[in-house]
Amino acid sequence: MLTFLLAGLALVVTLHTYRNLAQLSFRPYKTTPAYAGHPVSYHITIDNPGTRQRHAIELQVGNQAPVVVNLPAQGAASAELWLPTHRRGKIPYCVTTVASRFPLGLFTAWSYVKLEASCLVYPKPSGASGQRLPPPLPHKEGRHTALSQGNDDFLGFRNYHPGDSSRHRHWRAVARGQPLTTKQFS
Repeated sequence: MLTFLLAGLALVVTLHTYRNLAQLSFRPYKTTPAYAGHPVSYHITIDNPGTRQRHAIELQVGNQAPVVVNLPAQGAASAELWLPTHRRGKIPYCVTTVASRFPLGLFTAWSYVKLEASCLVYPKPSGASGQRLPPPLPHKEGRHTALSQGNDDFLGFRNYHPGDSSRHRHWRAVARGQPLTTKQFS
């Protein structure tokens, strides 16, 4: 008798676990670009067209910690997922694992969802992370100093600093295997 009761309970729990994920729809609505090595943010909306509430829906990208969402009946909820990046370029989509262990946690129903939302990953900035751009040059006689300093007379070379104009970089030195330097003019 106990065997049949437990078998029946297992079947009912399996059905409810599966029904917790049935007919849900997922749509991305916002992505946030990032630098290579930093995670990209995906904002998604989960729609529940059914008349039952959906409890403990887990959303997970890769090995990241899952995001748990509860959905009201005939309602929607939003979630933010973080996708780790390793290379620069365009990420055309995000594969998300959707899972549920509701109601008793005995079984797991899961599925993969391919979110069609492209996101850009910019090249990793050179130098220390979080490095700021150099401060603007001071104004001189109502004009910006960079405008008043033309390409008049060559003064020499100095070490390259991030933010230096690409026109003033000494590319021939780089071609010879020397460190990158910047040309200075009066």
